[in-house]
Amino acid sequence: MLTGCVPWPDEFARRYRRDGLWRGEVLGDLLRGWAARDPARTALVTRHGRHSYAELDTRADRLAAGLVALGVGAGDRVVVQLPNTPDFVVTCVALFRVGALPVLALPAHRRAELSYLAEYSGAVALVVPDVVAGTDHRDLARAVRQAVPGVKHVLVAGDAQELTALRDVDAAPVDLPAPDPSEVAFFLLSGGTTGLPKLIPRTHDDYAFQLRATAEAMGFDEHGAYLAALPVAHNAALGCPGVLGALRAGGRAVLAASPAPDEVFALIAAERVTLTTLMPALLPVWTETAGIFGADLSKLVIEVGGATLSPEVARRVRPATGATLTHWFGMAEECSASPAPATATRPPPPPGHPAQPGRRAARGGRGRPGRPRRRGRRTAGPGPVHAARLLRRARAQPQRVHHRRVPAHRRPGAPRRRRSAGRGRPDQGRGQPGR
Repeated sequence: MLTGCVPWPDEFARRYRRDGLWRGEVLGDLLRGWAARDPARTALVTRHGRHSYAELDTRADRLAAGLVALGVGAGDRVVVQLPNTPDFVVTCVALFRVGALPVLALPAHRRAELSYLAEYSGAVALVVPDVVAGTDHRDLARAVRQAVPGVKHVLVAGDAQELTALRDVDAAPVDLPAPDPSEVAFFLLSGGTTGLPKLIPRTHDDYAFQLRATAEAMGFDEHGAYLAALPVAHNAALGCPGVLGALRAGGRAVLAASPAPDEVFALIAAERVTLTTLMPALLPVWTETAGIFGADLSKLVIEVGGATLSPEVARRVRPATGATLTHWFGMAEECSASPAPATATRPPPPPGHPAQPGRRAARGGRGRPGRPRRRGRRTAGPGPVHAARLLRRARAQPQRVHHRRVPAHRRPGAPRRRRSAGRGRPDQGRGQPGR
């Protein structure tokens, strides 16, 4: 296990493997199966073109070999700050194959966040675009490299100037040892509500399960098309099931530059998109503009989460757009609750059903499911990702979990404080408002 991270408790790991939740999959293999079975099958779509599974698989192999030749090896951390482009997918899969660990930065991050992520993770490389929305990310990368001497390589997707172009990191494919599925595969970022974002390690085992479980919950298969309207570096658009889940299932991932209606509605129509993810604040924008653009979203399922969903907003979605709404509860540690579908007359209920089989999503008094409780009590019991992930992080570096002194109730071994407001519904179990 990577230094600074704590392995899963043996009892958890044995149970998840015994129950078939963890199947020994590694994320570097996401493209291989479909590239072999149907090489010409479309994997990614953007406004600028289409990319097959075979093309992406070959590019990932060549980039992986190029990274090794550059000196990037297994266990190295690489900060990846790329927008919704094929370069993001190819870079991540290449790093998975090397055994190096992507640290997924968001496009909106600037010098302070990037320098912190590079220094705190011990990154040896930084991957950025050239210019996005008027911001020159090459200047940001130069500043980061100056502030963090450990960053030896800056790779640029696009015009690299004096830096190294990502397209030039290319070599003939080489055989690379597969990583241990129980090892850390990459780092997501959590929050930022307590200051700088926190690093969340995800293993091959647990993230492969998340991709599979969320795709199954949404009925997403090789016939589906997923639209990444949110930044794909965000867990919601990356793996719930997101872009990686779509590729694992053999479907199409459609990459939008933004969630703006003039960007996404044309892609939805052209690619017959079946699933996408939005934050609640964006839902009214789509609802109010669908008629203006003449958008038919009747075949689309919209996953909504990340904040409280207003029932009034939810009720307007189907009449205005024809889309079906689901509501999920998730975080960088996991997508912990499976979505529940709306109906024509009822908005989606707050999520209260676990994505993991055997997990208790709601607890009444003394652990009894379904018993009404006061708002403000915890409703989610520990699951394969959430509780164990927080415990591992606390054990690894307790003094830096939240970049401040760890309160007594958050120290390893302390009783878990009941928090995170939950409310019961007589017909649908418990919900988790606020996420």
